[in-house]
Amino acid sequence: MPSTSNESINAAEAVVEHGNRISIIWIVPLVAVLIGGWLIYKAQSEKGPSVVISFVSAEGVVEGKTKVKFKDVDIGEVSSVELGDGLKSVTITALLDKAFEPYLTENTRFWVARPRLRGTQLTGLDTLLSGPYLAISPSDQGKPQRSFTGRENPPVIARDTPGKRLILEADSLDSIEVGSQVYYRRLPAGEVESYKLGPDGRALSIKIFVHHPYDKLVAKDTRFWNASGITASLSANGIQFDTESLSAIIGGGIAFETPSTNPSGNPSAETTVGDSHRFKLYPNRDTALQLASYREETMLLFFDDSIRGLSIGAPVEIRGVKIGEVIDFQLQGNAKDLDFRVPVWIKYQPERIVLKAGVRAEGTDQRVHQLKQLAAKGLRAQLKTGSLLTGQLFVDIDFFPDAPPAEVRIEDGVLVMPTIPGELKILRADLTALLTRMQAIPFEQIGDNLNSTLAGASRLTNAPELTQSLASLEQTLEHSEQITRRINSDTLPELQATLAQAGRDLALLEKNVLREDSPIYHELARTLQELSTAARSIRLMADYLERHPDALIKGKRDTR
Repeated sequence: MPSTSNESINAAEAVVEHGNRISIIWIVPLVAVLIGGWLIYKAQSEKGPSVVISFVSAEGVVEGKTKVKFKDVDIGEVSSVELGDGLKSVTITALLDKAFEPYLTENTRFWVARPRLRGTQLTGLDTLLSGPYLAISPSDQGKPQRSFTGRENPPVIARDTPGKRLILEADSLDSIEVGSQVYYRRLPAGEVESYKLGPDGRALSIKIFVHHPYDKLVAKDTRFWNASGITASLSANGIQFDTESLSAIIGGGIAFETPSTNPSGNPSAETTVGDSHRFKLYPNRDTALQLASYREETMLLFFDDSIRGLSIGAPVEIRGVKIGEVIDFQLQGNAKDLDFRVPVWIKYQPERIVLKAGVRAEGTDQRVHQLKQLAAKGLRAQLKTGSLLTGQLFVDIDFFPDAPPAEVRIEDGVLVMPTIPGELKILRADLTALLTRMQAIPFEQIGDNLNSTLAGASRLTNAPELTQSLASLEQTLEHSEQITRRINSDTLPELQATLAQAGRDLALLEKNVLREDSPIYHELARTLQELSTAARSIRLMADYLERHPDALIKGKRDTR
């Protein structure tokens, strides 16, 4: 038994062999690692850019749900919504498609698309059902950027829209707002994009966009005016109302036109303008197109009286012809003698003043010389009341031959024109002089004399003599009335009968004497003829006696 055990032990001795082959079990995890790496690489290579946008409010924006859209196409999604530093803003992180990476520059704009009423247009109605989304206005111009400040309102005009952006300078915004229409001959030609107050706080800059092809009609001498609401005018034809459109009445509007002398009315290539060109916005069409081709210059007027009722934009007229408007005024005082005066700056068109067979004043020296000649003739500026209802004043320039001599000069590079006191000041002076004269009238003495006269008149009225005279006058009137009745009853019938008889006698005289066929008429005619013959014989005898006076003694001589 022991020997058998030793043999079995010797036979079971193991032999260890070392192999170089890799086990097949490691192939599966290796393939999994390769596939995972490739998927990670593919995901990273296809991953779009991530942007951070800051908004004042994130109303309606939901993390993982709100989309980012461009032209109604999904291009990304909001990945997170967080409050900003100081709780003053909301930071939204969005993941966009890789194709938009070149268009994320400093000029790219983001905003939240939701229902908005802009002017007369209601936009974003599709978000009532789908909810708000982030809208993007991409741009490939500028430096790359990943952090943006979102707009509270969407841009009015997309960047790729053909047209021109212009700037209008206005004194007041009136009814114009973002989205208001810009009209050309009552056709919608553009929109108002934005507006802001100037650095000095006295003027407004309104940015508008004019679509193609209307932008080709904007030239250097194009005039823009406020077309909001309804314009009413009173003329010889009656009251006329005018408006651009219903939307201009509700949401405001701007209109423009280019005055031109060529038949086509289109500006030439030399007169067209580019982007950001500045124009003045006039209050109405009449003001905009009046004297459109004339240049404007500044003139200074000094008034010593009150300018209450004078406003910026008040007209400047010469005998009813508007040549400019008031642009500014202020109060200036002298600290030494505490004398105050009011300088008023006006903008006028010198071409409106034509002298000597149509020769216009060209150049400052020539205009000064011309104004000196006119001032010597009495040309002055005066404040006048334009409306008794509103009390508004305007500047009237006219000739006043009795005005005292004045000087035309240049002060701080601005032409200064002489003035005279306004109508109200002259009226006050006249009233003061009248009151002074009235104070010199002896009203007390006149009153005493009037009382004495009234007392004498009272005594005369109540005197017995006057009563007796009135009684006598009454008796005289009664006697006169009796005589008149007697004449009417007795004398007038007899007079009428006498006149009737005289008429019959005259008719008989005409029948028997004056008619040619009456016997008396023939006898009278023959008698007159005989008297004419006798008169001729007497005249011949008288002539003969004058020549031969001795014929009365010797008789008529025989001349044979």
